[in-house]
Amino acid sequence: RIAMTGFNWRFTAAMQELHALVAEGALGRVFHVSAHWLGARWAAENAGATWRMDRAQAGHGAMGDMGVHVVDLIRWTFGEFQRLTARSGVAYPARSAPGVARPADAEDWCTVLAEVATGAQVSFTVSRVAHGTNEHGLEAYGTKGAAQYRLTRDGARWWSGALRVARGGGGFEPARPRTPVPVFEAADPMDAIGQGTIAPLVARFLEGIRSGRTPSPSLEDGVRAQVILDAAAEASARGAWVDV
Repeated sequence: RIAMTGFNWRFTAAMQELHALVAEGALGRVFHVSAHWLGARWAAENAGATWRMDRAQAGHGAMGDMGVHVVDLIRWTFGEFQRLTARSGVAYPARSAPGVARPADAEDWCTVLAEVATGAQVSFTVSRVAHGTNEHGLEAYGTKGAAQYRLTRDGARWWSGALRVARGGGGFEPARPRTPVPVFEAADPMDAIGQGTIAPLVARFLEGIRSGRTPSPSLEDGVRAQVILDAAAEASARGAWVDV
């Protein structure tokens, strides 16, 4: 059988370019990586509760919904996680899932500090209670240069993301992606996500079916990301570093 994991945020044109630049050695040996994924969906205390507030149903909170994509982007481009520590919290414990009597226990935010196999130091924060924002971003700094990636959900062709690169001690300049940016009309942000990021993933899936070769991101990529999520939950609960 041919299978994939739905890590669609690999497929923005700017993220594809960032991945290619790192693979080509444009940043040199990477010292540190920082990332974030911030959203405001449950920032207000009176925002309606859902099953996502209950760990028994959701498995994880913000880390399972948003953080797993951050984890994938980091390990895909910068290597496997070796160890990590984390702190997480619930913004409004009284906002329990519908029909559930116990307080909410799925994290609304989490901050992770980690080390990957190359020795690069990694830090990232995910939050679904960040007023006024809906974006994610990633920055990396190395011996030869640096890169800054950002994706918001407004502006023309926002689904392509934006990338700036600094080389050889110079300042940051916009980087033109080699991957073509999809052009379409989409008033609904979810439709834009579908056409701009999920359609390329599905095309790769269909090619995998035709060729009989397992495409990337694979199910193994999904399993490895889940291991990191579980390690972050353990680290937060114990207040300690956890080997991955």
